[in-house]
This record gives sequence, structure tokens and C-alpha cells, in this order.
Amino acid sequence: MLNDEIISQYSNREYPSYRWSGLDYSADTAAKMTETDQRVMVFARCDDLDIPNPFADEPLTKDSLGYIIVVVDILVILTMFLFIYLIERGQANFVAVFNENTITPEDFTLKVKGIPDE
Repeated sequence: MLNDEIISQYSNREYPSYRWSGLDYSADTAAKMTETDQRVMVFARCDDLDIPNPFADEPLTKDSLGYIIVVVDILVILTMFLFIYLIERGQANFVAVFNENTITPEDFTLKVKGIPDE
């Protein structure tokens, strides 16, 4: 159960509390409670947990892992751009080779000047 000492330790300030149905809450919270039907109180604490590092002895912090994820994401995006560029270049080369090796009517027809078009 939370008590005044634990809450004061995490909030870094004096925490005068009032006891109500087994829960501790501050004077500010007591002032905000106007309806007697609402009796819900939540205390939360965020822990900065270290993440196990499979490649080194030191654990990773959330900040370090965030930087690693950002760098990997940038590398993936750059790699995607490179492959898209290479695919477009390869398709342009294929179209050029295909046009050289394909026989079309333009390759063997003549246009005579001065004859009206139908």
C-alpha cells in the first residue's frame, strides 16, 4: 500500500494525505472530488528499465535503443531509394535494348512527301 513516505519520495515534495476507504490521496485530489459515487484512485510510476543487450555486457537504455531504431530506419529507407533507382535504371536499359531488337512498321515503311494524307 502506498503511504506518505513513498509518495513523498517519488514526488520530491511534502505530501499531506488523507485516509479514505484504505486509499491515500492528496488535498488537491480531495478538493476535486465532488461526487461521493466516484471512488477511484490511481497511482502510477514509470520505471526506466534497461533492455538486455545480446551483443555486449552493458544493458541498453530506452534512449540508446531509440537511437539504434532511428539509425536502422534511416538505413532501410536509403537502401529502398537505392534499389528503386537501380530498378528504374535497369528498366530504362531494358526498354532501350528491346526497342533496338524489335521490328516495327516504322523500320521498313517510307513516307513520300507531297502525297496528301487520306
